[in-house]
Amino acid sequence: MDYLALLSETEQKKLLTNFSLLTDSSIFLLNENKELIFSIQAHNTQEKDNKSEIDTVDRDNANKGEGSISFSPRQKDYQRLLKDLYEQKTPLSCSYDHRYSLAGEPLIFHNNFLGVLLFAYPTSSTSIFTSQMEFLRQYLKNLFVCHYELDNLSGEVVYNYEEFSLLTEISQLLGGILEESKICQIVIEKIQKTIPAKSIAVLLKEDKEDYFYLVAAQGLKPKRLIPEKINTQQGICGWITKIDQFILINTEEQFYLPLDFKKEECQSCPLCQLPFIFVPLKSGNKVIGLINVSRKVSGKNKGQDFTSRNLKLIELMATQVCFSLGNIRLAKERDEKLLGIFDSL
Repeated sequence: MDYLALLSETEQKKLLTNFSLLTDSSIFLLNENKELIFSIQAHNTQEKDNKSEIDTVDRDNANKGEGSISFSPRQKDYQRLLKDLYEQKTPLSCSYDHRYSLAGEPLIFHNNFLGVLLFAYPTSSTSIFTSQMEFLRQYLKNLFVCHYELDNLSGEVVYNYEEFSLLTEISQLLGGILEESKICQIVIEKIQKTIPAKSIAVLLKEDKEDYFYLVAAQGLKPKRLIPEKINTQQGICGWITKIDQFILINTEEQFYLPLDFKKEECQSCPLCQLPFIFVPLKSGNKVIGLINVSRKVSGKNKGQDFTSRNLKLIELMATQVCFSLGNIRLAKERDEKLLGIFDSL
């Protein structure tokens, strides 16, 4: 959110113009790099007796953030005030003669330094300037807070809509498919479009087996799995099967400390290249598979950390996959029972 841009909008600029008229002050908005965004000259700056010692340079470019401000050679103290304002980031003011005073107001929101508002006003107007400045501070604070909340609300609405759209699309894609490998391939393609990852894999297990086998993968070859059949009682895969929970690991410290297994069991496995996510696939109360997403960290192509949002999106897709896989396995069990009945006749 560009909060300084808010002050350049018509409504806020009108308010600052009224402030200038009321306090007989010139106003200069500068960004964090001391570049002039815009300026409002006091209505009587053309009068010789009240001429401000501050002026704008490149006035035509001020609204593009390319302008600057300059001081007369006699006003070196003003330059010092501006320097202190940027270094200390606290409101400052000074009055060097009976004619003009200078005040600086840092613009800080959520600990982010945005820039400053600089005011040059007649010393005789100090009382009214001070009282009006309190109102202006409160207005700016409310303005930033309001837009921050609106911005966050908009983001949340968009995020919820994306989740709903994703669930709807996955449900439509998986509906009616009775092949496990095809279901797994579809979910991999959706994850790849949603989350930038180097490798994605889906592993499944049968009820009577004690190992996971690779059903579908992207960026990962079956031959590279160590071992090719992954024991459901060992390593991270065994830990997830046992506790029936997802795991998101971004750092080396997270990798081993909280988990009860030996480092050697997983450190060479391509599925566990940091950072990575494992999400269990369940049918009833049983873990029947795993979704693995990883971005290998190496050299200049260091992978970014996964976020809780990445994890949530994978969990949403896993829910739909579990539903489809569960239906396939129920249909398979039903067919086997029917065949058994026919064979006994």
